[in-house]
Amino acid sequence: MVKACGSSEETQARDVAVIGGCLGGLAAAALLAKRGRSVVVFEKSDTLGGRAVTHACGEFRFNLGPHALYNGGHGARLLREL
Repeated sequence: MVKACGSSEETQARDVAVIGGCLGGLAAAALLAKRGRSVVVFEKSDTLGGRAVTHACGEFRFNLGPHALYNGGHGARLLREL
């Protein structure tokens, strides 16, 4: 969500600033918030998720970045924790 310049939420001090709303940035922000830190995420794109996106071109779909996790891997464990 984009906040308007000068809004009270935008100008509040935070414990941590995460640069990039990719999967890693979002996971880091969620883990920090879960542990009681106040966090702000900065992302230059219009959407979050980084390269974990699918582009449509007519009837074709092009996946960029990660789209699956191994059930026994670190990513799956992190998602279960969150």
